[in-house]
Amino acid sequence: MSQPRLAQPRRQFWLDYGLVILAGIVSSNILYWWFHFPFVSPAQLMTGILASGFFFGLEGALSRQRTLLSQAALGNAEYEPPTAFRPLTRSFTFVAICTTIFVSVILGLIWFNDVRWVTEMGGNDWVIDQARQSVLLEIVFVLFVLLFEVMRLIHLYSTNLSMLFGLQTRILERVAKGRLDRSVPVAASNEFGVIAVYTNSMIEALQHRLKLMGALRVAEQVQKGLLPDTPPVIPGLQIAASSVYCDETGGDYYDFIPTQNGTAIVVADVAGHGIGPALLMAAARAFLRMAPCGDPAERLGKVNEMLAQDVVGTGQFVTLFYLEILHENRCVRWARAGHDPALVYDPVSKSFYELSGSGLPLGAIEDAKYKTEGPKCLPPGALLVLATDGIWEARNEDGIMFGKDRFRDAIVEYSTESTQDIVSKVLQALDDFVGQEPYDDDITLVVIRFLSEA
Repeated sequence: MSQPRLAQPRRQFWLDYGLVILAGIVSSNILYWWFHFPFVSPAQLMTGILASGFFFGLEGALSRQRTLLSQAALGNAEYEPPTAFRPLTRSFTFVAICTTIFVSVILGLIWFNDVRWVTEMGGNDWVIDQARQSVLLEIVFVLFVLLFEVMRLIHLYSTNLSMLFGLQTRILERVAKGRLDRSVPVAASNEFGVIAVYTNSMIEALQHRLKLMGALRVAEQVQKGLLPDTPPVIPGLQIAASSVYCDETGGDYYDFIPTQNGTAIVVADVAGHGIGPALLMAAARAFLRMAPCGDPAERLGKVNEMLAQDVVGTGQFVTLFYLEILHENRCVRWARAGHDPALVYDPVSKSFYELSGSGLPLGAIEDAKYKTEGPKCLPPGALLVLATDGIWEARNEDGIMFGKDRFRDAIVEYSTESTQDIVSKVLQALDDFVGQEPYDDDITLVVIRFLSEA
């Protein structure tokens, strides 16, 4: 509803009231100048006309507002916010003050006129009794008329308020059912207009959020499609992996990539989580698969060179652990790009050791150098674990981190089970520790068992 239409009730009031005032001035002047009535009589007439015109104008304004509300209910309205805020308290105060003034002036004139009449007619008992009855009747009449008008105004105003409530609640009911195709008509310049404006802003925000959630669902499906469906089948190895994102999309990534000499197992973690890290993760995955096959350090160098050109100056980077399993002897060689070392658990000695090494995160600087470590042959039954820091940095409701000690204890506890069970039960142990607290980071876990026989 456009601003000129929102102003129609107010303009209707002043137009009607202005015409009534003009009629009162003309009538009072005729009585005073043409018929030579005493000044009090034209004054009484003028005051009565002003009071009646005031209520008449308010009725016209409320009727005009009701017409606009009916049009808004039918959808024949625009939804522009009001340019001026006129609170309901101001309107009520204005009506109350004007009514009080009119009542006071009218009663004062009645009293003054009857005192003047008693003075002219003489002060005998009959005259005083007649004056008393006259004053009482006039006061009762005036109060009855004013009370009738006030009750009528209350009825009209409550009807309009009911329509305003109806406009609001009908739209909010649709919103509660997930239907965001309509806005609330801004049919008033008072608090209801402000509520309508904020409700429409909320609806627009929800529409935007639904579109964003739809896009996130697509991104989630795409990102899940980038992760391997199943681990590769490699003689002498048992492999299981899982990623859990704290948002619809995340920055964690794992992959299995065939190489000239075996299979590369990659675990990466992009700084942060959400859409931005997910896009960077997708780029890193593409660069890693496009990079020429070579030893781990050469491949990471190529990936870093391409990735740094995209993220330079953004502060974004990717930590990555690149592990290559050589099929010929099941030994491993690896290179680190700022990622946590891989853990190896030897069930015979019941001890852990790390596959460490040096190397900056990918994308940090364009000419970063990486080093291939190994090859190293692992003993039969050994578990090799690759993970992201979202596991040991997860916190419970008391702010206590899960930590690497609990992570290693969980690996030891479930070490005799299949790799898939190890992954599932370690993540379940993490869920039990965290409880109702939401995860602050993505989680990725890859477990590889080196079997006794190939």
